[in-house]
Amino acid sequence: MDVSIVIPVRNEAEFIESCLQGVRSQHTSMNMEIIVIDSGSTDGTRELVSRFPGVRLIRQTEADFGHGRTRNLGARLARGKWVTFLNGDAEPDGPYWLETLVRPLRRDHGLAGVFSRHLPRPDCPIYMQRDLLRALPPGNGIVLRQWDDRLPIHFSTVSAAIPRSLWKELPFSEAVDIAEDQEWARRVLQAGYRILYEPRSRVFHSHDYSPMEMFRIKRAISHATPRFPNRTSAWIFGLPLCLGGALVRIFGDMRFVMKRRPGFPLFLHEIGRAVSARIYGFSGRFTGWLKAAARSGDRS
Repeated sequence: MDVSIVIPVRNEAEFIESCLQGVRSQHTSMNMEIIVIDSGSTDGTRELVSRFPGVRLIRQTEADFGHGRTRNLGARLARGKWVTFLNGDAEPDGPYWLETLVRPLRRDHGLAGVFSRHLPRPDCPIYMQRDLLRALPPGNGIVLRQWDDRLPIHFSTVSAAIPRSLWKELPFSEAVDIAEDQEWARRVLQAGYRILYEPRSRVFHSHDYSPMEMFRIKRAISHATPRFPNRTSAWIFGLPLCLGGALVRIFGDMRFVMKRRPGFPLFLHEIGRAVSARIYGFSGRFTGWLKAAARSGDRS
């Protein structure tokens, strides 16, 4: 078996059919298997997956789910030389998503992973379209050789491929609640491996988070990827970073929205969404840093 495609899902009835149809329509010479791991869906996701012949459906409870734990389970069950992770709410863009994603691993054994570009869906807020363009731009591939906190993204299991042999050496952490891909990327880069961002492999994937959802997500990510050794340094350096970052993002959002030339009501609506998202997002980020710094202080 060449490649195993692991798709963790829970209540993805809205997107899972287009996700699986996109996977099944790939043009590739590789042998592949599709493994869907459902964690207690109640919206008919399992029934929709069952309609696709040849798809291996693994059932577990919601309590069994963990971002790292479930992906580790998929990798253990996989038979392929390369393991491709794909979110159940991500849809491959075109028939060469998989071939473009895995090909670099077949040619370069020094790569630990390859990840795709994310394209916004039609309902994606304009500020988030800007974030996706900033974090995952078009163009040629970018090779990451070391961890850099200034980069907006380092790796994403929304759509990514890794050698199964390397996963055995460096599995995902099951101790973090979220951002298991970022935590994994930090360890992999520190171990001397390289990661490739391949923008020619694309998936449609975006969210329309509420302000409180944005707060919780950013808090969890900051907690999972600590940046400061103690609370004092988090207050002294982290708070100005968040305040300045929020202001810079808001003004950048305003310019970005204006370039889209929306009508005045839509302009106000999009700016309001952006301001709320930035305030809640950076507040969550700072809270997560404080929480992580307190944990680090307890261990020291």
